[in-house]
Amino acid sequence: MHLPSSIKFSEKDIVFIVRDTTGKIVWLENGNSLRGLKHILDGANGGQGHAKDFKNAFGISRGKIPSFLKSVFSKGTIVKESVVTRNGRKAYERIYRYNGKYLILSGIGTNGFIVSAYPTTKEKL
Repeated sequence: MHLPSSIKFSEKDIVFIVRDTTGKIVWLENGNSLRGLKHILDGANGGQGHAKDFKNAFGISRGKIPSFLKSVFSKGTIVKESVVTRNGRKAYERIYRYNGKYLILSGIGTNGFIVSAYPTTKEKL
């Protein structure tokens, strides 16, 4: 699967590209402390990141988070979606259910770039 030529990305930094259950392409890059896999794992500005959250919530180790997220985005059910504006940019905020129990809150740019993802609870619904 390939990204449209109108989207700026670094091919060597792509972790995965999938179609979600709505048919839209979503993709994760290694990124940096503010967005992408590095942000998900390690957080911004010396923050904790969400690697520990994935371990505590689902028993998913740090190294398996990328493949777990790929499965969630490609096979999970979107149970809530809203459009939000952050730093002047529109993005999708989605909650996914996967395997009947996992709930993941994600931030996805309108171009399909996965900015962040972390475990959440039913209370967010």
